Amino acid sequence: MRYWKCRFFILIAGCICLCGCANGTEGFVSEEALLMYKESGSAEASFSGRESVETITEFGLTVTNNRIESELRLQTETENFPYAYIVYPEFSLTQEAEAQFLQLAGRLQEDNEAISEEAVEELANATALAMEGAEYWLATSNQRTASAEIFRADDKMFGYRIVYEGYYNGAHPDMWFESVVYDTQSGERLPLADVISDAEQMKKLPQIILENLVPAAQKEYRFTDDENAEMLPRIEEMVAENALVWTLDENGFHVYFDAYDLQFYAFGPIFCDLSLEEYSDLITEKYRPEPMKVLLADRVTYEEADIKVYSLSDLERYTE
Repeated sequence: MRYWKCRFFILIAGCICLCGCANGTEGFVSEEALLMYKESGSAEASFSGRESVETITEFGLTVTNNRIESELRLQTETENFPYAYIVYPEFSLTQEAEAQFLQLAGRLQEDNEAISEEAVEELANATALAMEGAEYWLATSNQRTASAEIFRADDKMFGYRIVYEGYYNGAHPDMWFESVVYDTQSGERLPLADVISDAEQMKKLPQIILENLVPAAQKEYRFTDDENAEMLPRIEEMVAENALVWTLDENGFHVYFDAYDLQFYAFGPIFCDLSLEEYSDLITEKYRPEPMKVLLADRVTYEEADIKVYSLSDLERYTE
């Protein structure tokens, strides 16, 4: 795998017990949120779901797009661009939501720190690669952007999907996906098996996905029997290894495959959209989405942060 197509996985170490979660997340959430949490009286009061406690659907959410770039720039009579740049997301809840869902807030902060660290490492690698070819083939910035969307934010589930697009002056750009899904109440990462209703549905899932695949670049194309026979074992493997990139919202259950996961690049990414009406037994009741009084799109704010420039000395330690 090319080093720039780096996948990071957030490791979640054990469950954080409610009675100790304030101390266990002090390094991850704001002091204001911790104060609100402590003033609430107890963890039980904050997570009880009683009517007097606000729900996460009443809070606003923010996705901040951060851009970092190298100080080295290619300057010609017609061009002026950085050798490399990376765009990455950062997720935040309001202080009220942090206080109400302290464990989830802690997980998101852990994600933010991991995403940020990985982005700087990627910038260092992209800059080093650009320096090697600056005289010969560097026609535009080595770049990787990560566009994020929050697809679910209710009292059952919180999840986001990231679409990565990378171009390192190669034959073509690349695109790949990642999704991160949490139980809103516990803050624990949700494996696919916890969301699918039972073992029988998990067994059926690869075949269901196979029958509903649509290649993004050729939406009218239907895969042949031979192509299906090649793809099914790979889908089964990804389901068994909890490696599917999936989302779950009011519109259904969605699966995303990178361009090289199942077929040739020419097909582009391959998608699967399953209606919860047609596949009514697929999702466990615990995590089935419910109609929102306020649309999620109306609660999420997308912001652009100022560009941060890294010197070669800043990036040096990431390439050793």
